[in-house]
Amino acid sequence: MKHGDGQWLGWRAKHWLRRHVSMVMQESLIGEFDLSKSDTHKACKIVYPILAIAWMGLIFFMSSRNGEQSSSMSDTLCMWIGSIFIKSWKMYTASDKAAFVESISFCVRKTAHMTEYAILMVFVYQSFRARGKCGWKAFFLALAICAAYAASDELHQMFVGERSPQVRDVMIDTCGAAIGGLLVRGFGKYCR
Repeated sequence: MKHGDGQWLGWRAKHWLRRHVSMVMQESLIGEFDLSKSDTHKACKIVYPILAIAWMGLIFFMSSRNGEQSSSMSDTLCMWIGSIFIKSWKMYTASDKAAFVESISFCVRKTAHMTEYAILMVFVYQSFRARGKCGWKAFFLALAICAAYAASDELHQMFVGERSPQVRDVMIDTCGAAIGGLLVRGFGKYCR
């Protein structure tokens, strides 16, 4: 391909993005930053905030689903859990399956809340770490951002059919964010 060709530039940008996102995700899983790698460090400064904003968008989208859609998705997940962990699942009657779904639905929904905010916390906290801000101050600032987003998300649910804001959900979301942040701090190296 010629340098003047628009496809070459698109390929080059796609290659750069693939390489840097891959490095960022690997470092995210390990939790380490080698600040001497300037390209990777620059990519982290860009990618983590983008991931945090994209994840907030996903949370907003999921909260925009009405109560019936949300329950249907949770019930499907519960049925899937039953089919994996219960050997005799295929022999269950429809009423047995419904009783199982009802028995674990609350736990599944609240675990999903915690998990989505733990992931958000990882992205927000890593955004601070990529900028050299570490320690408990950065942790609590990231946690405050996640808690504020959880509160705004619950307020958003006031305007969604068959949904209502729950203070309990804000607390569960914040606990999930704290767990996500503690995992990052526990598995990662601290900034120097």
